Amino acid sequence: MKLADVSLDTLAGGALPEKFAHQLRLVLDNILDPNTEAEQKRSIEIKITFRPEDDRARVDADVDIRAKLAAPKGDTGQVYIGQREGEIVAVTYDPEQADFFNEETDVRPIERGRRGA
Repeated sequence: MKLADVSLDTLAGGALPEKFAHQLRLVLDNILDPNTEAEQKRSIEIKITFRPEDDRARVDADVDIRAKLAAPKGDTGQVYIGQREGEIVAVTYDPEQADFFNEETDVRPIERGRRGA
């Protein structure tokens, strides 16, 4: 069997090398991203699907390429719940420590056992 010019470089109008370069860039950027786990595996999957016509003289070749990347790391932070003018509020700083930064706050801790007071 002689395949003449059928290769990974010529299938789908030569789209595969360009698509591979794009997906490789995504993988490399993901590896360098400090917000992902460094040692997690990444991959590039190439899928070629052949769809023959009824007469089997022509075959459509669909080229699909996808990168599987490492997910971003999760982050943790604190939320402090208190009251301001009788309303429940949530803040990302500790209102008890506001004096440390020479700031004034009117957020007060919620009194346990009382709701909406």
